[in-house]
Amino acid sequence: MRSRSNDSNVYNLLTGSEVAALIAGDLDDNIMCDIIVEHKSDGLQRISELHPSFMAMQYPLLFPYGEDGFQLGIKYITNDGKRKTKRQCVTMREYYAYRLQQQQNEAQTIFLSGRLFQQYLVDAYTCIKEDRLRWVRLNQPQLRAELYKGLKDVVLKGDLTPASTGKRIVLPSSFTGGPRYMAQNFEV
Repeated sequence: MRSRSNDSNVYNLLTGSEVAALIAGDLDDNIMCDIIVEHKSDGLQRISELHPSFMAMQYPLLFPYGEDGFQLGIKYITNDGKRKTKRQCVTMREYYAYRLQQQQNEAQTIFLSGRLFQQYLVDAYTCIKEDRLRWVRLNQPQLRAELYKGLKDVVLKGDLTPASTGKRIVLPSSFTGGPRYMAQNFEV
């Protein structure tokens, strides 16, 4: 038997008050942030971050009644009937920006939940970031990514074979934290 005094700090409470997220991998289509639910009769079901019940299932203490969260197709509603954008639907970022405002007619459960609120914020942020990356990946032609890549020029010159170049996804300079954003906003 060895002395327990050597490992006395292992079971202490955490002293930091921060919550962080570690996102491993890159823009691969196989990496998904989701929840797997086991049904009594149907087996397993995968629920993506775009499902309305994603956050309610992730945080049952914050959403005890299973309120719907973000889903695709939430229409804009304005008092004067005029929309200020061309988009018809609310983006994920706009949805969470609205949800994180204190409403007078709603309970303040989320804001009073301490570290669970911090974890909710981190998960909401990672969902928003994943949504933006998904949009960039699916809209490469609209971003004119071919102009950036120059893959056709490389193949025509004979420098590389198309198989060795792989599938590249170009992040626009508007994507915060991307290489083009960093080069545009900071001196290198």
